[in-house]
Amino acid sequence: NANNSSSDANQSPLWLGDDLEFWPDRGAKDKVKFVSIAALNNELVAVSDRGHLYQWRWSDITPLRHDNPSGNHPRSSGLGLTSERVVKISASNVRCSVVTESGKIATWYGESVSHVCGKLEHPATLYPEFQTDKIMSLHTCVLYTAVQLESGAIFWWGVLPFSQRKKLLEKYTNKKKSSSKQ
Repeated sequence: NANNSSSDANQSPLWLGDDLEFWPDRGAKDKVKFVSIAALNNELVAVSDRGHLYQWRWSDITPLRHDNPSGNHPRSSGLGLTSERVVKISASNVRCSVVTESGKIATWYGESVSHVCGKLEHPATLYPEFQTDKIMSLHTCVLYTAVQLESGAIFWWGVLPFSQRKKLLEKYTNKKKSSSKQ
């Protein structure tokens, strides 16, 4: 119905417009230049040319205006990224992973699921496998993160695929049954 569609558009919580919003603030004295931006379901995460993380939450009308040259992402400190330089970022709907210049990797979940997925998060960690074989690419989906190394090797971590989870559950259930019979 044409009459209802115009009134529905006026009541919609989604506002679309052609106003530009600069991020970071165009007039900031300490210019911050972004080299990568990734999107989660609740925020944009940007990496500056200095390797610092910045956040703009979807629920905020404008980004944080204190364009701090050392980043403003609230998770940076807890993830051990304040003294690291982020060089790669990858995100999916709820999961984000970064690689630092020193070869460390950090993974976190968006605020909407972090209370459930906390065990899948990890601070910036240097894994021995990546010390001699450089990370070339980083890929993230909701359930896991994968890296490809210079040698072509691929490593991944996160939630196991269904068939492997099922085998582990069966193994655990059988072990529990056999130990309770003794």
